[in-house]
Amino acid sequence: MIRGIYINSIFPGLSINIIGWLALGLSVFYDVLAFENIKITNKRIDVLPALITFLICLISLSRSNIICAFLLLGGVLLYIFKNYSILKKAVFLIGVFLLLSLTVYLSYDFLESSLQRFDERGFESTERSLFLNSYIEKLNLNSFLFGITSEQYPFFLLNGNFHNSFLGGHSSFGILFVVFLLFIIQLIIRKTFTAFFLVILALVLLIRSFTDTIMFIGDFDFIFFVLLYRIKKS
Repeated sequence: MIRGIYINSIFPGLSINIIGWLALGLSVFYDVLAFENIKITNKRIDVLPALITFLICLISLSRSNIICAFLLLGGVLLYIFKNYSILKKAVFLIGVFLLLSLTVYLSYDFLESSLQRFDERGFESTERSLFLNSYIEKLNLNSFLFGITSEQYPFFLLNGNFHNSFLGGHSSFGILFVVFLLFIIQLIIRKTFTAFFLVILALVLLIRSFTDTIMFIGDFDFIFFVLLYRIKKS
């Protein structure tokens, strides 16, 4: 940022979303490990990874990343706050506010572009809407049971990438993936109050999965399965 290098130029030729979802995945994984180590080390979860992830997502201009990073940061803050005194909460909030204000000041042009993109396009994506609608239209008894191959129009337009982890999961596993989703839904509903923080982390990955192929099968499957195990164990 100081040298004026655009963050999405780190991986030239790849999607502008990759920086944000890499940061999200790593931050969620850190929080899972930190949560597990609290009983051993008696330390609190550090807000810095979630805060850095939120700032990275803001600068990278990815709409879905920004939403998920905001949810992640909110979940971490809620978890930290529940054990803080009123004075510590006030000092902590002031520190976060000052850091965010400094970042907004340093990267105002980037953030302005991001807000313009939200204003112009909202949450719509032509490619993702086309893929989702086409997948639904192609569903019948056979394809519902066994999945829909990506080697047909319009999915082959982007090399078979559905840009939706749920479509990719159903394409690969068919009815078994539907059963797996039902298991996830009931587990999250059942454990919302007893494992609130872990459920928030799982929701971050699930929401992000709706707009890119990052799970089922993707880079973050191992993180998500660790999360499911910890949620069920709790």
